[in-house]
Amino acid sequence: MQTSKQYFRSLSLIHYALLAGQLVFAGVALYLTYGKTQLVDSPKGVFIYVVPLIALLAVLVSQAIYRLKIKKLISYQSLIPKMTEYQSIFIIRLALIEGASLFAIVVYLLTIEAIFMAIAVLLIVYFVLLRPTREKIALDLELNPSDKMKLEQADALIADIQEKK
Repeated sequence: MQTSKQYFRSLSLIHYALLAGQLVFAGVALYLTYGKTQLVDSPKGVFIYVVPLIALLAVLVSQAIYRLKIKKLISYQSLIPKMTEYQSIFIIRLALIEGASLFAIVVYLLTIEAIFMAIAVLLIVYFVLLRPTREKIALDLELNPSDKMKLEQADALIADIQEKK
């Protein structure tokens, strides 16, 4: 079982770790390409269509899956199963956005086309906006006042997630 404090700490840690991976990879990509000029015969061809399409699909699909799964969670009466399943849904949402971002960065490395890094940056900004907060989760799950209070209490048990030791 996890308390509210532990739950939000682990959820935030997951978010920040995935964010850090994207930022470090983008930084390394920029460092490796610094001062290099774009190739005359840049292989951007199909990527100019594929990268924005994947980025858009990642955002739309992550939203659709999130809303679909959240709708199911709203019907749960107890807070503990809601919060336990929410973590998995949240990670899936983040993974879809992160995958599209990393793909855009890889394509940037291959082509040295700034547009691909710009797409990655936009995805990273969106990723940052998905940061988990008690307020957002309470709103998304349509929690009742009693459950909202439990989220605010640091020592309240809110999820059945086993921590590995």
